[in-house]
Amino acid sequence: MDYTGFQVGNLPCCYLGIPLSGVYLKLEDYAPLFDKVTKTLLAWAGLNLSYAGWLELGILPPSVAVMDRIASLCRRFLWGGNVAKVAWKTLCCQKQQGGLGLRESKKWNDALLSKALWNVHNKKNTLWCRWIQHYYIKDSTIWEILPKKDFPPLVKCLLDSRYVIFQAEGTVGAAMDRVSDWVKGDIFQTAAAYTYFSPARPKQSWAKIVWNPTFPPKFSFIMWLTVLGRLLMMDRLKFLEVDRTCNLCKQNKETLSHLLFACPFTGDIWTAVQEWAGLRRRMTTMQSCLK
Repeated sequence: MDYTGFQVGNLPCCYLGIPLSGVYLKLEDYAPLFDKVTKTLLAWAGLNLSYAGWLELGILPPSVAVMDRIASLCRRFLWGGNVAKVAWKTLCCQKQQGGLGLRESKKWNDALLSKALWNVHNKKNTLWCRWIQHYYIKDSTIWEILPKKDFPPLVKCLLDSRYVIFQAEGTVGAAMDRVSDWVKGDIFQTAAAYTYFSPARPKQSWAKIVWNPTFPPKFSFIMWLTVLGRLLMMDRLKFLEVDRTCNLCKQNKETLSHLLFACPFTGDIWTAVQEWAGLRRRMTTMQSCLK
């Protein structure tokens, strides 16, 4: 210590705004991080941003409980309140799968743990990898050691991540080959690992139309909500005692289907647009419009 000039400190301490400790931290230990995220979101909330503009933000919390808490903060920030128009898991699907391409924190954390697993496996020449090898792996390998009670939380997380890959691949050799597939040259492709941990979902044929790069993001977002049937029409405001009659035609109940295809007022607009665009086929549903 005299030679380096380092000072002896005590745990827990704060590094880059995140608490560090030799034991598992409780949710309340992350209060400074929650406050920092909340202040940042409040500052952004004051900007004149559309939903599409708010989507440019991303946060990666360090533990499951913290992930859930910050995901809740982000969800409320995106929708402007406690009522979410679309489930968070759907938002985290890729755009071609019907989502918005947001990263699900738990899956992204698994991908980052896989990168750390690969670094330890390759005995990367870093202080952290050498420490793991010397104190916990010793003469074994990261693929063979068994978890112990006295292992620190991060080492246990590494072993949990290893076990998830074991379960999916069946054998140690297959698991090692799978992780090797995520390495191109000497660079670990975290995005490839994230795709692996994310559940496979069918591609949606309408996604290319909705997310056409020539469309303004705000319009694409509104169309995306429309396709999912999540726009807030009068018929969905069941918690309010309001007149649910369409404000345009004053004749029928305002539903998404009525407003887009059955309302005489919007019907005239559709007809004019079709004539201008040279479209001859009849469009009576959102699916027929996206063909």
